[in-house]
Amino acid sequence: MFARLYKFPTTFLLYRGHVSVEKWYYKIVIAGQAGLKDHTDIGDDSIVLAQAGVTKSYPAKSVIMGAPAVPRKDFIKRMKYLAEAEVMVQKYKKYQHLLEDYEKFLNEDAKI
Repeated sequence: MFARLYKFPTTFLLYRGHVSVEKWYYKIVIAGQAGLKDHTDIGDDSIVLAQAGVTKSYPAKSVIMGAPAVPRKDFIKRMKYLAEAEVMVQKYKKYQHLLEDYEKFLNEDAKI
């Protein structure tokens, strides 16, 4: 379902609901394919990056990205943790056979 934006002095009216922008003459950038949930407020001088899924209101001077949308710094932290998790999985796969052998050893020891 596509939403149509109608520009009025203080709000953008969508097909269902509205998205409020504090002052219409300040710089607010909503990049391509960004989705905004009904009844959300975007602060002045904010940037909503491409393909962001905005589900809640954000204060002034925010840079929002991701789906679901989060502030840019939080998004970068999540990506960093995801990269670290990938390294951890590779290490686990490297030592998985040793762990399985140790578990077998413990099971044989418990039977005795």
